[in-house]
Amino acid sequence: MNSREPASKAFLNPAELGAAAAAFDEALAALPSHAFEVPPFIARQKVARSIIERALAGENDPSRLREAGVAAVAPTPPELRNREGDR
Repeated sequence: MNSREPASKAFLNPAELGAAAAAFDEALAALPSHAFEVPPFIARQKVARSIIERALAGENDPSRLREAGVAAVAPTPPELRNREGDR
């Protein structure tokens, strides 16, 4: 492992897993159904992946984990969607 790469774990202990599970539930509850730009099952996968990656990287604050999950499926603002067509 390169010394510049962040340390990453291979597993979560029970307390970390509980925090990640709570963050997942809270992130899903915070999202209105109309906020999804993708099918709900894809959105759940994105939320879960984001939370698990952060937890494995050492984040253990449930509110930060929840925020990361919500950000993973946040709608793309229209001004950013239109930029791709400007190129």
